[in-house]
Amino acid sequence: MTKNKKQPRFQEHSWQISYLSSTARVDGSPTDILEDFYIPVLSRAVTYDRVAGYFRSTSLAAASQGFSAFTQNSGKARLIVGADMYPEDVQAALQGI
Repeated sequence: MTKNKKQPRFQEHSWQISYLSSTARVDGSPTDILEDFYIPVLSRAVTYDRVAGYFRSTSLAAASQGFSAFTQNSGKARLIVGADMYPEDVQAALQGI
């Protein structure tokens, strides 16, 4: 992250109580969990803990805009996932990518 750019803060965002793909925004449009939750959260986070029986790195790739900011903020991720991972995902996790 450049020194001139201020990291967004959690308090500066209008959060919903919950995020479900079956709910609507205030304007009536459908909730987009990626745009409405994951990208804003990851852009502000410095830690990311995830427990999942099923995990693919493509889930992080989908939120790449937020995850890029997360890594620029020196974010640290901890993943507890099922044994069913692609070898490329295991290697990336072990390398801290």
